Amino acid sequence: METTESIEPSRASRKPSWPKILSRDLPSGNIQYRIDVLVDGHRIHESFPTEAQAVKRAWELDRERQQKGKVAFLLPVEDRVVASRCLEKLKPFDVTLEQATDYYIAHIAKFRQAPLVRKIADRVVDQADKAGRSPNTVIDLRHRLKSFTAAFGDQQLAEISFEDLEQWASSIKLSPCSRRHTLTKVSQLYRYALKHGWCAENLTAKLTRPETRTGIPHHLSVEESARLLTQASAHDLTAFVGLGLFAGIRPDEIRRLAWDKVRFTNKVVILDQTVTKTGQHRVVELHPTALAWLKTCTKSSGRIVDMPEITFKRQWKALRVAAGFKHWNNDDMRHTCATYSCALTGDYAKVAADLGHDVRVLHRHYRGLATKTEAERFFKLTPAKVTKGKIVTMPTTVDTESTTTTATSKIMPMKQASTGADQRTLKV
Repeated sequence: METTESIEPSRASRKPSWPKILSRDLPSGNIQYRIDVLVDGHRIHESFPTEAQAVKRAWELDRERQQKGKVAFLLPVEDRVVASRCLEKLKPFDVTLEQATDYYIAHIAKFRQAPLVRKIADRVVDQADKAGRSPNTVIDLRHRLKSFTAAFGDQQLAEISFEDLEQWASSIKLSPCSRRHTLTKVSQLYRYALKHGWCAENLTAKLTRPETRTGIPHHLSVEESARLLTQASAHDLTAFVGLGLFAGIRPDEIRRLAWDKVRFTNKVVILDQTVTKTGQHRVVELHPTALAWLKTCTKSSGRIVDMPEITFKRQWKALRVAAGFKHWNNDDMRHTCATYSCALTGDYAKVAADLGHDVRVLHRHYRGLATKTEAERFFKLTPAKVTKGKIVTMPTTVDTESTTTTATSKIMPMKQASTGADQRTLKV
């Protein structure tokens, strides 16, 4: 580019036809000279105290424009034809060829060496496993990323448009809650890719997440709890049911728990970071009823649920069927403990600490779900009362719409109890 010193005197003494030089009178009485012009999409706005300086700068800009024009003619004919076609395609979008090129480089070209989506998914799962996440967490992550890799596994993330991602998210045939969880896992994959420079942005952040409504946590009635406890011993799951109902420990946490973590003297059970869902150490105080059930089946060592996973699943399902349950939610025992514990003590902070829960969530979800009288009956379900003939059966009524089984209010004498499949066990 020519400098102002290299502009020949003959040109410096006259004004170029482009760009225009404007002048205006200042309040001080001086004259200001201005160049205000758009060059390659960028506005140049410069002021000068003398006309000569403005003229020199104007010739510089004119010279630059002429040089850029000559560069275009130096391009091969084929490139000029392609450029012309590209400009024609970009015209409806009011985008310059340079802007389109910059976008391509920033969003596509720089990610050509990025791994395919399925490879990134494998790395995300592997990282979670090596970071010490619980086996169920790793399994859930792998399962939820599977549908994403089925759709985009052989592509790079940079090749997936927002429209493609939005269409895939809308096609997921899951409940709103499960769809939210799946999108969260896909977002985790995008964040991992961003950290390694494999994509430009996390497109899931632009998606509209499905609305979910939190319902009332389902808890077992006192009678349903008694039925479950009655069948537990026959399936070698007394400790599992006892800790679930009366300590509120999650099913997966109980299965990872060993007997040496149950401290009968201190009346607590210790859940370290390898056991808890959240990876946070937790100490749960044991209610006397929980202790009573544990003492009926305590062992000196080993896991509390000491059986292979496939055996556990078979035994746990058989227990529920024997107890008359047709429908079951994974955390029903935990919800039952939370409901009756809050109703019995009203000490939401202590219950939250035992459950490893947020006290505000606990208060919002479990307040008023049971009466203190019901809670007192629940925590009197000791082995002595449940197993010494104080159980009677009663016919039930079934609400086919809600699929919830409810017992009649009148307790039948033992000799009148039927033995049909639609019975439930009640404690007197």
